[in-house]
Amino acid sequence: MSAQTTRAIPLRVRRVLSIFCLLALMLVTSHRSLKAAPELVLRDRLDIQLDPIRRVGTSVEIRGRLIQRADGEGAPYLSMRLQYDERWVTLLTDGSGYFYQRFAGTEGEHVLSVDVDESRFFDSAHLEMADFDIERRPLELRLDMPVTLPDTATELELKILATSDERPVDGLQVEVFLADIGEELRSIGRPQTNRGEAVVLVPQEQLGEAGRKRIEVRFAGDQNHDAATVQSLFQITSSSSLSLRSEGSDFSFGELVRTSGRLENGRGDPIAQAVISLEVQSQRIGSTKTDERGDFLLTIDSEELGSGPAIALQAVYRPTESWKASTKSPPITIAIGERKPISMSLALAAFAITGLGLLSFIGLRARPWERWRRSDKGDDMDQPQPDDMVEALPKTGLVTSRSKLTSTLRKAHHQDIQGKVRNVMTQEVIALAHIAVSGTPAQVSQTNAKGEFRTAVLKAGEHQVRITAEGFVSEEFRVEIPHRGEYHNTTIDLLPVREKIFMLYKDALRPRLPDPKLWGIWTPRQILDHVRRSNPNTELAALTDFVEESFFSQRNPHEEVLETARTLVQAFANQRPDVVEERLPLIKEQPGRPLSP
Repeated sequence: MSAQTTRAIPLRVRRVLSIFCLLALMLVTSHRSLKAAPELVLRDRLDIQLDPIRRVGTSVEIRGRLIQRADGEGAPYLSMRLQYDERWVTLLTDGSGYFYQRFAGTEGEHVLSVDVDESRFFDSAHLEMADFDIERRPLELRLDMPVTLPDTATELELKILATSDERPVDGLQVEVFLADIGEELRSIGRPQTNRGEAVVLVPQEQLGEAGRKRIEVRFAGDQNHDAATVQSLFQITSSSSLSLRSEGSDFSFGELVRTSGRLENGRGDPIAQAVISLEVQSQRIGSTKTDERGDFLLTIDSEELGSGPAIALQAVYRPTESWKASTKSPPITIAIGERKPISMSLALAAFAITGLGLLSFIGLRARPWERWRRSDKGDDMDQPQPDDMVEALPKTGLVTSRSKLTSTLRKAHHQDIQGKVRNVMTQEVIALAHIAVSGTPAQVSQTNAKGEFRTAVLKAGEHQVRITAEGFVSEEFRVEIPHRGEYHNTTIDLLPVREKIFMLYKDALRPRLPDPKLWGIWTPRQILDHVRRSNPNTELAALTDFVEESFFSQRNPHEEVLETARTLVQAFANQRPDVVEERLPLIKEQPGRPLSP
């Protein structure tokens, strides 16, 4: 394609063509890469049964039937090929599997073959009769035998009738084959006809187990008679006996009724893996299976049977196979007492168990033993501090997250601590706070600009955690590792040092004001002037100077100065000038030295 031709095609059309070609290429590639999934095909096998070939005038009449080996029934509407010498035709069996065809016949030997191609439901089948002569007399074989035979029979009597033009034929040697339905035929004898009959006694050992059988008699042909075949179906029925017994005859209402029994066939052999039902008045109560020895056990709650002095139980065996006979055991009679009301003690016990379960659930959620343990070790943050004389400080320390219901019920598996640090007064986050966790080795982490932190994986056991930040009172608490999630999304509240100092100052001076409500209205200097006028002393002056420097200065006081504040407050309370004079040099040095590291 030239450049001018390419420019003549609109841009939109070229884009559509490009996309179409790309999709076609992807489709071809994906089609080649796909592999077909494995397919499992189950096909039945066929047997071809031919009737005696008869000559009608100048024609040869061929009749037969296609038989399904699995059930012995005819194969309906199945396509097949019938060849007579060089001539062949395609036929379709009727609804019962029979087929019929005529060929023009001549004297001499001929070849006849029947073929069925493999299909979705059947394997291929082939039958060939070579060197048969239509001048030979047709032979007809018939079987005289019972259709049903009990498994207790010691032998099967089989009578073979051979006729030609309705006259018995003597001295013919035939071969007898026997097999279960769906199995390959096996030869069991080669009898010879006498006056057109041959009697064969098939012993129990050759008959095999109970079930559906097929028997076939074949004559290969001789100089005077054509080959012939006859087939018949019969079944050996399986009789059975069933027993039932119970462990006792009198039961209280609600007691378990244990029954057992045994299933055997007519020969006394056990029947394994058979379904046994327990019935009361033809209503099924329960079912089970027999073991390899034919024994079964079945336990029923007497509540399902009801109460009564005479309840008849009966075991029933109902097989699904037609050749297996169903059977029932002789009934057994048991007595079941009347229902008794629930005693008051049981009702109270049920309420007690329910209450105990509820308390256990609440305990798993709240885990009060952790607070008790921290209290015993001096870590309970809910107790007021010794310095809280009038009003308690805001609650600080660790605030655990409330774990979900599923977390309390599963095994503890978390091995780290995660959360944020904030100012308890302003609720603002604290950056660059240090989190130190005891252990071997000890671990130290730091909060980010959002006040968040996360420790590394900790070893199992109890750990002491200490949180420090510049200008704040440090906090300590203990944690147990691993945990169920309560130490994730935690909050650690820290109190500013200046707030602690001012709270100590407030508790010391508030009782000396004319009206406690003046606290918060007067400035510290107004409070000092009032107290000096009413009771001048050096202790108060030193305390006020210290508070003004610590609280109102722009520098963050260090946690160490709290000891100085407590000493001054105690000296002011006890009116001890010696303590004040001793602490005054340290107080005067406070503004000049760094108050925070």
